[in-house]
Amino acid sequence: MSEEFSQFETLPVSSSVVPLTASKYGNLNRAKITCGAANIRFTVDGTTPSTTAGHILYDSDEVTLTSRGEVVGFRAIRDDSTDASLACSYGVEVSS
Repeated sequence: MSEEFSQFETLPVSSSVVPLTASKYGNLNRAKITCGAANIRFTVDGTTPSTTAGHILYDSDEVTLTSRGEVVGFRAIRDDSTDASLACSYGVEVSS
């Protein structure tokens, strides 16, 4: 199996929790997300992350979401006082 990505967005992450943009990912079920400028905290089950709760993604690190539930449930907030930016590519799993 491999992935094909067909949509992209840059998502700012600040002191308010942000989801991925539904109009960008549509029916796609994969997301490759690269963090830039600062660290973030995130969840993939729709719960609200905070500066002390959630998975941490460090500046320049990448995470791949591998199901529709994770894409829809992704939420992010900055980890400290510095805003971050996420580069998000959306796609599908395809047979090789």
